[in-house]
Amino acid sequence: MKLKLLLVILVGPWLAVPVQGEELADKAHQDFTEFKGPYLGQKPPGLKPEIFAAGIISTAESEGCAVFSADGRSLVFTRFVGDPPQRKNFVMREKNGRWNEPRELPFTAEFPIADFTYSPDGQLLLFTSRRPLGDFSKGNEKRGLWFVEKTGAGWAEPVPFSDVINRRDVLYPSMTLDGSLYFMDWHWPPSENRSTDIYVSRLVNGEYTEPERVSDKINTPFHDFDPFVAPDESYLIFSSIRPGDLGNGDLYISFRDTSGSWGEAIHMGPEINSTAGENRAFVTLDGKHFFFTSNKAVNLEPGETVDTQNLPGNGSRDVYWVDAAVLEQFRQRQE
Repeated sequence: MKLKLLLVILVGPWLAVPVQGEELADKAHQDFTEFKGPYLGQKPPGLKPEIFAAGIISTAESEGCAVFSADGRSLVFTRFVGDPPQRKNFVMREKNGRWNEPRELPFTAEFPIADFTYSPDGQLLLFTSRRPLGDFSKGNEKRGLWFVEKTGAGWAEPVPFSDVINRRDVLYPSMTLDGSLYFMDWHWPPSENRSTDIYVSRLVNGEYTEPERVSDKINTPFHDFDPFVAPDESYLIFSSIRPGDLGNGDLYISFRDTSGSWGEAIHMGPEINSTAGENRAFVTLDGKHFFFTSNKAVNLEPGETVDTQNLPGNGSRDVYWVDAAVLEQFRQRQE
């Protein structure tokens, strides 16, 4: 299959949570119709992660995998709703300076999408789905990678990536400026013969090459997953469950050295990670903000409580963001 990519080069990167108690409650009851400006009009975070858009994106439900388009005017995220919880995928758009309410992505009602990201040009949404995919998908036993183009009228029909990608059980795509595709090849639980690893496939003359397992500096015999690659391929952020993590999956980062090789993966430390589990990293194309998902409960002052029914930070998954300048701190550690 040939994939026509609309790629353009754009110029433009815990867990101590400062939103607590009454302040969190106030944020959780904001009216989304008042949100205008970049990033839903939220006050940019500093070097300590904060819950993103409390009450609008991060709620008492379980949310995650929040990604912005290249122009920052479209946001896609996941929320689990109902009893039992079911995955729903939502999009918000900025129009005439204001953000609309979250609306379910129309092509995900029958087949919800598990992991997704925008292409660097913002024209394609890449995602994982269990929707039928030829003989490969009989019994709905595996997941495949798809893309859908954003058009002036909405969304085009979803298109699967080629069989060279989708012969695996693949999740969490991430794309570079030249169209290279990073993703995880799912295998759980890890065994002596196989573990969940991160792969890359190159786009050559409109065709994707046979995926190759990324460096042993990143992959281990344990569980390495949820890759986010910088558009210029200068760094890779991913999650891993391996010896030395804080528990339930932590975020790691690796930078390319001057020879083009990946450096040793760096644990992103308690500034980012917690015992609760962190994953689904995403850095905005303007290089300013680093997003990720965590189910850490907020740190409270003595005597404060969080309403577990009505507020984010109650131990369900929430979306966090932090100034992407923190990434440079880890780069200096690798050097």
